[in-house]
Order: sequence, then structure tokens, then C-alpha cells
Amino acid sequence: MAGICVVSDFHGVVCPCKDAEGIYKDLGNNLALDNALEVLDGNIVEAPRALKVTLAGLATLGALSLYRRNGMALRSLYKVLNFILVGEDVDHIEDIVEAYVGGYAGRLDGRVLDPVKRGRKDGLVKGTGILSDGYQGEIEAALRMGGYPTLFQHIEARRMRTAGPLSGGLTNHIAGRKAEVLQSVFFDQWGFDPERTVYVGDDPKADGPILGVIPPEHFIYPSMDGGKDSEAAEFFAGRGATIARSEADYELALRSV
Repeated sequence: MAGICVVSDFHGVVCPCKDAEGIYKDLGNNLALDNALEVLDGNIVEAPRALKVTLAGLATLGALSLYRRNGMALRSLYKVLNFILVGEDVDHIEDIVEAYVGGYAGRLDGRVLDPVKRGRKDGLVKGTGILSDGYQGEIEAALRMGGYPTLFQHIEARRMRTAGPLSGGLTNHIAGRKAEVLQSVFFDQWGFDPERTVYVGDDPKADGPILGVIPPEHFIYPSMDGGKDSEAAEFFAGRGATIARSEADYELALRSV
């Protein structure tokens, strides 16, 4: 593939939300409330499910708190989350997601997105993708509502399993495996050239292993807000990554590959 390929994380890089937990907290709250209201409206048939979802919603909040304190494995967190999602109406879930995304879609970081958009227009950038442990539906909605609906050709993130109109929960194939997924999906399946691929990320734990599968200088840490996380910037700089402190730095890094 001629030109360069750009693969980016989403939360904390493109999206102003630091991580993916916000949408899961919002889903837990809304689904628990909806089910409780069904019972209050006299739908006794829904009582067992309402109790289950309400308890699962509370458990999701507790699990998120434990995860933030590194006391719960990511896989266990998503088991709790999927407990509340399984059996819920997919269209209703997507309505909740779109309402949540509407709160930040106008604040996607154009300093990261616009250079890629210009690169695609002038032929520099030939392949684009998002690699995220977040929910694919949230990412697609945010890019669409934020004015970048076709900027990324490929989005590899958690997908919603379905059984007819109902949710079967989210896939869990990326947590702790970003480097492997970059290799197996973007390089092997979609034909991105590892030597011509730029990765944009900000999380030493989740994104750090990617330094081992692309040239380190092709890893870009966007630090356009004055070093939003000095420890992360130090981590990546110390391993040969490129630190972009402005949109101009970022665009120069893309054009230097």
C-alpha cells in the first residue's frame, strides 16, 4: 500500500473523554432506570428483570470503581457489564449511546483529525483506522455526529453481539491485546505496512506494546494541551516515540514517515 497508514486510539486522543468507562456507566444507569420504571408503571411481568438490571447497574458502578483503582481485571469488569446488556433491546441501547455521544461529539479533537483528513485529500494518507477497547457503536456515532463520518476506513473495537433485536453483550477481544490486534487485523488482514504505519496513542499500559510492532518514532503521543499526562509523555519519549506538542508537530510527524 503506497503512502502511509494512520491508526489511532479513540478515548483521550480523538474523544475528550479519557477512557471508555463513561458510556458503560451511562448504559448501566439508564437501563436500570428504564426497567424500574416499567414496574412502577404496573408492568409486574418485568419485575424479575427489573431487579436483575437494577442490581447489575449498581454492580457495574462498583466494578468501574474497582477497575479505576486497579483492583479488578478488565475482563471481569466486562462480565459485569455484559450481564446488564444481554437481553436488552439493541435499538434502545443505541438510543442511549447516541444521547451520550451528543454531549461531546462537537468537541472531537480536530488537531488530531484534521491533519489526517488533509493527508487523505492530498494522497499522503492511504489507510486509516481506529483501534480501541471502547464500544464500536459509540465511536461510529461520535465520528458521524462530530463531522468525520468517513475519515476512518476501519474501526476495530468492541462489537455488540446480537440475537435478533436483542443484545448478546459486547465482544472482549482487544483488552490487553492491542499490539496483537494491530498485527493480525490491520497488518495481516487489511494490508497496512508496519514500516509505513503511524499509531497515535496515549496510554502506556494499553498502547505501549505497540512500540514493539512499528518503528518507535512512528508512534505519536499527542501532547497538545501542555503535557496532559507528564508521566505518559515521559514514558513514550523515553522509548523513542514522537511527542507532538501542537497540530503542526503532529502534521510534520505524519509527513516525515
